[in-house]
Amino acid sequence: MKPQRGGQQHLERDPKVQSTRSGAVRLPTGMPLTAEESGVLECLQDVATGLTARQIGVRVSCDPGVVEQALTALMEREMVVRLNTVVPSYSLKRRDPGIHAE
Repeated sequence: MKPQRGGQQHLERDPKVQSTRSGAVRLPTGMPLTAEESGVLECLQDVATGLTARQIGVRVSCDPGVVEQALTALMEREMVVRLNTVVPSYSLKRRDPGIHAE
């Protein structure tokens, strides 16, 4: 394989990880959720409206940094969306009863 210009060489890609056009990495939905991610999903499933990261943190008893990491991972998996609000709020992308079965 020829080296690419700029000294970068083509790297083998992990077939389990996909990247989008924007360069963001999307994890396959079959990968298991962490305990924090599961807690955030359950919290969001219990409410009819979106919640802020702080509200989620209070409900799941997690540090703000841990909640932010879980929300970021869940948005990359396209399970949670950030709502277009002044204060960042989050909601489930789908309200399927089997959301954890993915």
